[in-house]
Amino acid sequence: MQRAGEEAGYSPQSAATQASMTLSRPDVQQTFRQILSAEGASDQFLARKTFSLLNAQETKFFQKDGVIITREKVDALETQRKTLDTVLKVAGHLKERSELDVRVGIMAVVADALNADSE
Repeated sequence: MQRAGEEAGYSPQSAATQASMTLSRPDVQQTFRQILSAEGASDQFLARKTFSLLNAQETKFFQKDGVIITREKVDALETQRKTLDTVLKVAGHLKERSELDVRVGIMAVVADALNADSE
């Protein structure tokens, strides 16, 4: 988000925040959907593409003495993982942990440790 904000002309200090705020506006999201659809990236197209990426495969080549002896189709696990991660975030099932979440978690651990020591 930082880089996108800077490329949009926001200052480096506020680029990520400004870009996030801009992209969360309903009018900006609607315009973005219209542009995607006009270019052929309808919701149906995106769903089909996502499904294909969730089932992506790649060809692995096996060699001996520098000569390919066989090849095998296998799941493209990294492509599948990244696609699933994106789908879960878009659907609201997966949220990125913010620095604040980490601080709160650390504070809870410290509080638990202090309570355990005082008992």
